[in-house]
Amino acid sequence: MNTYPGPSRLILVVPLVLGVLTVALGSVGLYYAVPTGSAVDWPKLAYETAGLLFLQSPVLKCPPSPDNWAFAAARVSGTLWALLGVAGIVALRLSRDIRNALQRLSLRLPGTRAAVVIGLGAVGGLIASGVRARGRPVFGLTLNAEGPDADVARNCGALVVAGDAAKKPVRYAAGLHLATEAFIATNSDTLNVEIAGAILADRSKGASHWYERRKLQCYVQISSPEYSSALGPHRILQWHDKTADVEFRMFNLHEQDARGCLLNPKTGILRGAAATGKVLHVTLIGFGTCGQTMALQLARLAHFRSFNRLRLTVVDDFDGRHSRFLARHPAFCPDHASFDLVKLMAERREDKDGWGCRQWRPADANYQSDNPHAVEYAVNAEFVDVGAGRSLPGRTRDILGQRFWPKESTDEPSAIHRVVVACFDDEQENFETALWLREWLEAERIDRAGIPKIPVHVRLSEDSGLWQWLSRSPDFKGSAAVALHRYGGTSKHEIYGRIIQPDLIAMATKVQEVYDINVAFDALPPVFQTSNLDVAAHGDVKLDAIGCRRRKRMPNEPVTPFGVNDVQLEILAHMEHNRWMAERLIAGWRFGTKEEEASGRVRHENRRRTTFVPWRQLEHQETEKAKDVTQVNALSAMYEVVGDTIDAAPEN
Repeated sequence: MNTYPGPSRLILVVPLVLGVLTVALGSVGLYYAVPTGSAVDWPKLAYETAGLLFLQSPVLKCPPSPDNWAFAAARVSGTLWALLGVAGIVALRLSRDIRNALQRLSLRLPGTRAAVVIGLGAVGGLIASGVRARGRPVFGLTLNAEGPDADVARNCGALVVAGDAAKKPVRYAAGLHLATEAFIATNSDTLNVEIAGAILADRSKGASHWYERRKLQCYVQISSPEYSSALGPHRILQWHDKTADVEFRMFNLHEQDARGCLLNPKTGILRGAAATGKVLHVTLIGFGTCGQTMALQLARLAHFRSFNRLRLTVVDDFDGRHSRFLARHPAFCPDHASFDLVKLMAERREDKDGWGCRQWRPADANYQSDNPHAVEYAVNAEFVDVGAGRSLPGRTRDILGQRFWPKESTDEPSAIHRVVVACFDDEQENFETALWLREWLEAERIDRAGIPKIPVHVRLSEDSGLWQWLSRSPDFKGSAAVALHRYGGTSKHEIYGRIIQPDLIAMATKVQEVYDINVAFDALPPVFQTSNLDVAAHGDVKLDAIGCRRRKRMPNEPVTPFGVNDVQLEILAHMEHNRWMAERLIAGWRFGTKEEEASGRVRHENRRRTTFVPWRQLEHQETEKAKDVTQVNALSAMYEVVGDTIDAAPEN
């Protein structure tokens, strides 16, 4: 029975209670109807009592008197049992059809903000529940309307339609012509893009009724870093077709999980490292979809007042994944075949982590420059393949030991902020990694005096039973070697906001307005939209670097202007320049002279800039430095847009 659990149980329980009550009261009433001194015919009494359930009058020599309250109550109870039993069966059979018909009718009313969720798997089902929790009507489109995922969506009040979303009649049946929002979240990124294209074609042909001409906001899930990188530079799924009155945006929950791990105000990796002045060294264990997404987010956002490159160690049985990753991002790191992080750690040079260090070069010669000051890659990253099977924990311990406690350099441990992230796509592997990491680090702490706690971030959903074991374990709570943190997963109450990201987009829009009021955020090419979004996300890291924090403004609290002194402005502009270089290098930009050409109304450029140099080399490029200063000056304005204020640090 696919209906609401509450009404279903009520429809079954109420007749059961009435049936038992009818039998009990009928037995009492008919027993007292037997003449005094006569023998009770128990089989006949039981038969006549059961007849009350079917509204049959008892055939007795001495019928119950009118003042027999028990019998009268049994007749009333039996009547209700019969009526509710029949009505319940009808309701169970027709409730879905009736509810669906009413829901479809309500969608045609003006002002109805209906949503369509295509794909009711782990993500789509959660989205349907999240939108329904906001009191909005939801259509759910799935291939199997009788599966458990469909039942979850149906039980939260969604109208579930079965069929292939690639077919127009199915899309019409799912209410896409009536919706104001659509979420495409099947298990295939390619299928998601295909369905989005079909929706665009539907909308471009026009609508036959006034109520079918509502603007549609379409969110398309792209989980694969490979596919996201392919789509990123193009105006696909990140634009507004005014003719069809539809706007497309990509969303990636893995990316938002990674940002949550990095930017959480209390436990975020970047928040803890921002003001330390140390070099951040992150070890990623696992390099599937989640690991690759985490690596990209780290490279784009891990820029602090130490002005150093990020150190990154990636450990996994790669099976060629790292080669494909580096082929997509050739300027991500130096040639992984020759780069040696252990050797870098043993160096005594002060600038070994600086952006001006050119001891190593990218593998792709196209990204190398003859200019001695050109910055050619974003991250000091190494990829260590540990092979498959049970050898991973043992070999990973050896790798971490060489990098956590190097013998060659005595100043390395105190100069580095070390963090470990278990980011396998499989939660069981993350759980097991946390277990052996704690055990190994506890043993190392006994052998090595003065070892600080190592923050370990584990990708597990909050309601996961695996996380409940870890978070409640006395071994982890009382650990002197591991500071355990969880990231990943979301609830139905958070999912909608995480997808549409209203605050982040509002802040990015304000950043663009401060930078260039003549060009709207929505009109920007995707690479520039991404840049503004990263500026907004990186704002908290900049504030941490100068000892400030943002908070929500209290009701009626006046807006307090926020300013920085010249020293702070120089620090933040320097951080912004490093962030910009990393973001563009990862996207395929490089050092060189900018060239453009026009093709109709579209302008194309070669994605080269002479500003891919360390900050100190921009001394005679004041215009370029002014761009970084402008991004810093946007901090106060972008937080004001979302109702936040900045608590300034005290003057030194």
